[in-house]
Amino acid sequence: MTVPGFDIAVIGGGPAGLAAVQVATSAGASVVLIDDAEGLGGHYYKELPPSGGSRDPKRLSKKEREFQRLKQLIAQCGATTLLGARVWGIFDGSGATFNGHSANPDTGFSLYLEDTSGGSRALAARSLILAPGVYDRPLPFPGWELPGVLTPGAVQNQLEKQGLLPGKRVLVAGSGPLQMVVAAALLRHSAEVVALLDSSGALAGMRDIPSALPGLMSRVGEGADSLSALVRHRVPVLFRHAVYRAIGTAESGVQAAVIGRVDAQGYPIPGAEKEFQVDTICCAYGFVPSIAMTLHLGLDHHYDENLSAFVPGFDEHMKTSLPGVYVAGDVTGVGGKPLAELQGQLAAYSALESMGKLTNQQAAHYYSRLIPSMRREQRFARFLWKRYRLLPGLLELADDDTLFCFCEAVPVGALRACLKDGGCDLFGVKLRTRLGMGNCQGRYCIPNAALFIAAHGGKPVAELDLPSIRPPIVPVRMKDIAALELLPQDE
Repeated sequence: MTVPGFDIAVIGGGPAGLAAVQVATSAGASVVLIDDAEGLGGHYYKELPPSGGSRDPKRLSKKEREFQRLKQLIAQCGATTLLGARVWGIFDGSGATFNGHSANPDTGFSLYLEDTSGGSRALAARSLILAPGVYDRPLPFPGWELPGVLTPGAVQNQLEKQGLLPGKRVLVAGSGPLQMVVAAALLRHSAEVVALLDSSGALAGMRDIPSALPGLMSRVGEGADSLSALVRHRVPVLFRHAVYRAIGTAESGVQAAVIGRVDAQGYPIPGAEKEFQVDTICCAYGFVPSIAMTLHLGLDHHYDENLSAFVPGFDEHMKTSLPGVYVAGDVTGVGGKPLAELQGQLAAYSALESMGKLTNQQAAHYYSRLIPSMRREQRFARFLWKRYRLLPGLLELADDDTLFCFCEAVPVGALRACLKDGGCDLFGVKLRTRLGMGNCQGRYCIPNAALFIAAHGGKPVAELDLPSIRPPIVPVRMKDIAALELLPQDE
């Protein structure tokens, strides 16, 4: 059996990955596009499944028409597209993991995938463009495990990909630009939004607006539409507020939410609690870059203070610390679609230059056109996440019985006891509690645990050692691993 070989493997089918594929194929590179979802688009573009019926082209939104055009371009560009495929391991020609060491230019990268049918496959690529995106960041509070407590991304998926309404009376809370957009989408689908809570202050970050204006202007339309929907439906917008606790049972789900004011650091202010009767709570505090693959490859990472998360390091050409590996899109720091597309194009041009499919002069022409625009969008991203910076005091809303790690059922009390016992870093916490050892491999609990450790006298977040991500990156059946072993590459 032989392994198909490609010039470039693009992992992630959102705006960054789609932009990279178009550029790379236009220069004659052989490209494979891999995404673990059943359809392209990532978190930005969403569409109903085929069972949802066809839509009248005249009634499609601007965003939907744009996505239809993009899908046609991808279908015609000659790239191989693998959907419903999860990369569980990336190895060198000898079958070893990278851990930061350079790839052999003759063998490149060997990727091992599991698809939704339960089968596995392997392929080889000379270069990798990683665009895995981000995921919502929920924070623990009493009752957050109840049915009916959802993140904004989950609500968007239900509305736009499944055509489902998550609830009739919804409280939208947290921080970040997505909250207002999701609240407006719920209103359009005839849900009642009882309130929109923002843990940030109303005027937070306002003095940084002048430097962010060029990037801000491209978002004015969507923001104005969402705001006007809230005004028309008279939805209360409460700044410096958060969900204190959810009320309900595992059988009946959420029945009410208790909210209250928080101070400038996110700590609850007693004496101003209010209860809303709701059947759904939509809550998250920004996003966390999906860095499992970049950690698996041993790339350099750094802590982004504004985002309160670790991101892979990269230069202006989207090159990482590992030759042949490039990153693009929200995994680099969450900047939205315009920045993601620019980075996807830059990563592709950089990869093409490195493998000799573009001359240095040709590549320089593209860099000179794209890099100023990328810097503009990065300034906007920095403003955005400074405005919506995660407040550490919000972690104090959880009591000792609140679950911190769902997968391993680790309560907050166990985490506090662990810190008193000397577990001052992520490794110490993991050894003492099993936090991060479950099915999600710490995607949700590890970033929050890092903040919790720093807030309770442990190491500062920026000094914490990140966990090692060994293969398989995602759960995979042992028989599939054994069946693949090391397969020879095409000549």
